[in-house]
Amino acid sequence: MESLLLVLLLGLSATHPVSSVIRIRPETPVPRDWPCPSDPDIVPCICEADTNFNLNMDCSGAVDELELQRIFQAPFPFYDLQSFTIVQDINDLNNIRNLDSGVFADITFEIVNITGTKLQTISENVFLKSHDRLKHLALSGNLISEFPFETLSSFLKLETFHIDNNLISLLPNLDSNTLKDFNIDNNLNLKFEVDVFKNVPNLQSISMSNISLTDLPPGLFAMQRNLSTLTLNDNQLTELVENAIVPMNRRLNELSLVGNHISQVTHDAIHGLADNSRASFANNEIKTLEKSIWQGIFSQVAEKGIIDLKDNPLECGCDLKWLVVDNVDDYMHLLSRESACTSGEFVSDLNPDYFNKFCP
Repeated sequence: MESLLLVLLLGLSATHPVSSVIRIRPETPVPRDWPCPSDPDIVPCICEADTNFNLNMDCSGAVDELELQRIFQAPFPFYDLQSFTIVQDINDLNNIRNLDSGVFADITFEIVNITGTKLQTISENVFLKSHDRLKHLALSGNLISEFPFETLSSFLKLETFHIDNNLISLLPNLDSNTLKDFNIDNNLNLKFEVDVFKNVPNLQSISMSNISLTDLPPGLFAMQRNLSTLTLNDNQLTELVENAIVPMNRRLNELSLVGNHISQVTHDAIHGLADNSRASFANNEIKTLEKSIWQGIFSQVAEKGIIDLKDNPLECGCDLKWLVVDNVDDYMHLLSRESACTSGEFVSDLNPDYFNKFCP
């Protein structure tokens, strides 16, 4: 009987060779949620790992800061998360009002997106442990009235900072060599000094729409080397004075001043528009386009750019002769088709014969 059993075993070994790799089950099984923390420890947050093992944490279901603090005291297999997200409805029952130092324990992030909460204040050391990793910080649509702007210089890789749609009333001078994208839209009655951007020279995009801006002090953007997008919509600007928008280099691809009350643009108010760029003055109170002022602006966006002057009360008098007759081939195609006179006629449809007859 023993010899028969040995023969059977040898036969099985011949038809199914034993693998040379010996796999040993660990004494302590790996948790099912690994590399994320255990689900029960972080509920109502959700942790997911992508195919590259980047960990992303969504805490949109968190009720308040105490719950966040409890969650980040749980055992985390890895401390370096790729992203942290909270997206809530400011009208719901969630009640995250403050982020105090230590709330995230030792966890660090590359991307932080917190929006729609009742968040009002953020302590200066909240993201301190992420100082060498944080690249994107978006705090849009909360109730933030206080933010430690002075800490921006400590974030060595921060490129994007959005704090739009909050209650910020004072913007101190910023300091960052890495910041590229800054958005502070919809913070009404915002106050700042002319040097606010002096120490953030690598900005590529600045958005300051609907902040109750009444004037652009000369030199505000003078230290910007790479500025390509500037958005100043829905403010209370009435005049663009000399050197109002003059970045260091001609790289502005998009300039938007839509929805202000601009009636006067002075000579040399705008420089730095790139070739083939777009500048929108739509929905303002511009009545005339004097050659000494506007030809310089048109020439900056040539040959395939756009100057948008729709929804302005253009009088379309002799001030337009340079555009309609004298330089029609150079500049008329740069004016947006929707730009129209108060009479309703599109500027591009105006008859040059009238200008030749009535305008010396």
